[in-house]
Amino acid sequence: MRTFRLIIFLIIVLLFAPPARSIPENQADKIMIEVIKRALENDVQKIKKVTYTKTQVIENLSSSGVKKRIYYCYGINGLMVEDMTYNNGDKIPQKADPSFPFDFNAVFASKYIFEMVNSNPIIIGQKPYYVISFRPKKGLRINKDLKIKDEIIEEIVNRLWGTLYIDVDQMYVYMANAEIKRFRKYWVGTISQFDLHFEQQEFEGIIVPKVIIATGKGDIKIWELNQRHTFLYGNFRLKN
Repeated sequence: MRTFRLIIFLIIVLLFAPPARSIPENQADKIMIEVIKRALENDVQKIKKVTYTKTQVIENLSSSGVKKRIYYCYGINGLMVEDMTYNNGDKIPQKADPSFPFDFNAVFASKYIFEMVNSNPIIIGQKPYYVISFRPKKGLRINKDLKIKDEIIEEIVNRLWGTLYIDVDQMYVYMANAEIKRFRKYWVGTISQFDLHFEQQEFEGIIVPKVIIATGKGDIKIWELNQRHTFLYGNFRLKN
């Protein structure tokens, strides 16, 4: 579960584009600096003003098993946290967990190369979108002092390739897709696939998540990886 959450945080970090209609070539790095800046600004407003629910559906790809969890998400003390309100009929944890930590921004910004896919916006559903690709920089190293789970998670992050679709008018990432390339074996097993799909939307002038789908496949002895996690967000409300 932690693997899926960490990769999801990467995509959440990569939000918003600067307010420019015409983007010169080779400007993707500058754009992404502004992307992260605006993401942080938006997060502050989201934490202060918005509450919503998150429904998580976990499909076991090795069997027909399906689990469902529901969370109530809200901001407190500068963080977005989530309280589980439904746990597939099992006991509900009483502790509120952080929903969107913010300390990954600088790390992720330093790991990827960004490029414009098209010099001009593309049209999806009668709306224009800038398209930016990202891929890992060469020579990224793994911290060998990490525990094996955290080491594998960091390597997954270091191997992500993806594409961002940025709404030209509203200047946010409407959609993102990412996947791992160049897989490898570990002494605890093999990761053969990790794909991520992410969409956002606007609510009362604030960008909020819409849907996240994360699919992992492989044979890792220390956790169940053959799963698809679907997160659906709704019931958005402004705080009183």
